[in-house]
Amino acid sequence: MLYHSTRSSEEQVGFFEAFANGLAPDGGLYLPGDLPQLPATMLDPGVEYPYPRLAADFFALFDADHAPSEIRGLVESSHRLFADPPDAAPLKQLDERLFVLELFHGPTLAFKDFGLQIVGSLFADQIKRTSKPINVLGATSGDTGSAAIHGLANQPAVNAFILYPKGRISPLQERQMTCTGA
Repeated sequence: MLYHSTRSSEEQVGFFEAFANGLAPDGGLYLPGDLPQLPATMLDPGVEYPYPRLAADFFALFDADHAPSEIRGLVESSHRLFADPPDAAPLKQLDERLFVLELFHGPTLAFKDFGLQIVGSLFADQIKRTSKPINVLGATSGDTGSAAIHGLANQPAVNAFILYPKGRISPLQERQMTCTGA
């Protein structure tokens, strides 16, 4: 799978380079050149599909630079801090036709843990491949900062600097960002 900028489709790069760059050289966002076809097994309601397996199989559709086994390893390592990694996003039935998807089982109790935990694993993989450290600068008004910090915490050669407005976030969010031990 190749990616191109939203501002131009001339230069195309693979997943690893798009992830490492963040933004395209022309300042645009990277988009996949083609959207992959979802396998029927992902859409079959009769098939049990645990979240980590679904995440790895879906991710593999967009990342040709990692072997499927590497992607499974990245997803598994990114869910190690979830309350129940195999059941990270349980679907609970409330009544006959009402279900709720629980997205608060990550380390910061925010749905953003699902995306930002994998970013930490991908940064660790990038550092291993390039031997270059990474500095992350972010600004938040709450749970995004907590999720980013926890996704990057204890990753070797990653420095995270997250800014937040003093007195304008919840005490829990402030503790999550300042008391990681990392």
